[in-house]
Amino acid sequence: MLKTALIIHGYPQPVVKGHFLYDFFEQNGWEIIAPYLFTDKFIFTPENVQKYLENELEDRKPDVIVGVSLGGLIAPLIAQNYPDSKLILIATGSCFKPKSKIIGFFYKAMANKKLLGLAYNSIGSMPKKILSSFYAFLSRPYTKDASTREIYRQDSQKNIELILKIPINKDEEIIDSALKIDNRQLLKTIKNKTLIFAGKKDILMPLELSQKLKTLLTNSQLIITPGQHFNSITKDNIIDLKIFLA
Repeated sequence: MLKTALIIHGYPQPVVKGHFLYDFFEQNGWEIIAPYLFTDKFIFTPENVQKYLENELEDRKPDVIVGVSLGGLIAPLIAQNYPDSKLILIATGSCFKPKSKIIGFFYKAMANKKLLGLAYNSIGSMPKKILSSFYAFLSRPYTKDASTREIYRQDSQKNIELILKIPINKDEEIIDSALKIDNRQLLKTIKNKTLIFAGKKDILMPLELSQKLKTLLTNSQLIITPGQHFNSITKDNIIDLKIFLA
């Protein structure tokens, strides 16, 4: 019988075929459930996402639950109902608390409907080169490695294209939910065996949040990588995944 992996994606990128996490589970014979969450089928709230994911699972019990960034804020809600499932949390925390005050202010401003509408009107007419530069300023790659910077550039461009495709009302729901989630009390009750990946230079979900996660989750292990938010886990960590899932 196939093992089941429930993958909860972050904002704005889904985890689909071609993403190394998806490919890892597929190549190792797992059944993958990784639904797109920014759908018009429901209002985006943690509770509604939980119901949607459990409906997607149907009668299956996930052998592992993977939460990436925003998905890592949702994952504990699912894990509490499946205490035997292993839990993998990537670039996340018990809440959303960026290291950069500029990023924190930016997201709080975007939770305001009027400001979000103004931002979309501005973004829609903004040349992609300028938009990419602004995005890079918010979460710039702290590395001189040319290949890593190129991966970051491609990831940033993809993020911008995906953000612009998400309806403005859905963006408002997502950002508002992300700002309100606080799992500190819930995490104290989670007994699932957990593996946490954190990028040492992550400024969106800083290392301190992942370290706090480890203290709240009594059955957890923390792996600190040299990366940032976009590369807090890479193909180099496949061996860590294999050992954890063995």
